[in-house]
Amino acid sequence: SDDQRIWQSAKALTGALHLNSPVLTSYHASPFNYPERTRIFIVNDVARDRPTATAGAMAALFKAAGGGGLGLFTAIQRLRAVHPELLPLLSDAGLPLYAQHIDRMNLATLIQLFRDDTKASLLGTDAVRDGVDVPGDALRLMVYDRVPWPRPDMLFKARSAWQGREDWTDRLTRAKLRQAFGRLIRRQNDRGIFVILDSRLPTRLTNAFPDGVPVERVGIAEAVAETAAFFKDDNELSLQSHLLLFIMIGHFIMTSKAKCLSVNKGTGKTSALTNCFTKPSRQNEAIFRSPYRPYRPCRPYLDRLVLLALVRPFQQP
Repeated sequence: SDDQRIWQSAKALTGALHLNSPVLTSYHASPFNYPERTRIFIVNDVARDRPTATAGAMAALFKAAGGGGLGLFTAIQRLRAVHPELLPLLSDAGLPLYAQHIDRMNLATLIQLFRDDTKASLLGTDAVRDGVDVPGDALRLMVYDRVPWPRPDMLFKARSAWQGREDWTDRLTRAKLRQAFGRLIRRQNDRGIFVILDSRLPTRLTNAFPDGVPVERVGIAEAVAETAAFFKDDNELSLQSHLLLFIMIGHFIMTSKAKCLSVNKGTGKTSALTNCFTKPSRQNEAIFRSPYRPYRPCRPYLDRLVLLALVRPFQQP
C-alpha cells in the first residue's frame, strides 16, 4: 500500500533499516481543522514569465486579504524583478511591503516587522519558507510564484540516482509544499489561503496538502474574489467587536463618574469638556480624570481607553 511504501522510504532515508532492533512507527493526526480553516488555489491564467503579471496577481491577492501576505519565490532573480512592480501597487493601498534580498535588514528583523503589522506583506525565498513562525492574523495568505521544484545540483543528482529521479523530485517538491503550507496554520484558530501562481503543479503532488482541503484550479479573478470573501467574515467580526467595545466604553464613562478635562500645554490650566469624545484644540491635550486614578489619556483616542474600559469595573472599591 501507499502507507507501507512511504514508511519504507522514510526508514531508508533516515538509516533506520540499518538498526539491529525493530523500528517502531506511529501516526498522529493533526489537531487543526484544515478543511474549515484553509483554502488552496492553483491559478492557471498568470503569465509566470512576466514580472508585471506576477506582481499584479500578488498585489490583487494581498489587497483582497488586507495584507498579511507572504510571497514566496523559487529564485532570487524573480523576486528582485517583481519587487519594484509590486511595491507601488501596495503602497497606493496603504499596505507595507518588506522583502528579503532587497531591504537592508537581516531576515529575523524582517520577520519581526512583518509579525508586528497585520497589514504588512513579506517577500522571500527558501529561508523565509523554512524559518518563519508567524501565528495569528499577521500571516493569513501565502502565495508561491512557481512550483518549488528542487534544484538539480550534485546532491540532487546523487540521491535521484539512488531513489529514482521522478520519485526523488516528487518527494522533495511535496516536502517543500508541505513545509510552506505548515507556515500558514500555527494555532487552532488560525485561518489562511494558500495560492500557487503556476498551473504546472501535477495532481499527484496535491497530496502534499492535508486531507479534506480541496485544491481548486481557478483564474486569478476568481482566486481574488474567493480570497476577499474568505476574509470578509473576519472583517465583519472585527467591526462588531469594535462596536461592542465602543458601547462598553460609553457605559463605563456614564457609570464611573469620570470627567474629561482639556489641559493647555502653555499655561497648564484645565477646562472641562462637554464629553469625553470632544476634540480639544491644538494647544490643549485631552486627559482622562477618574475618582480611581488621577489622570489618564482620553479620546478622542479610543485605543487608550480600551484598557481603562476593560479594567475599571474590577478596580472599584
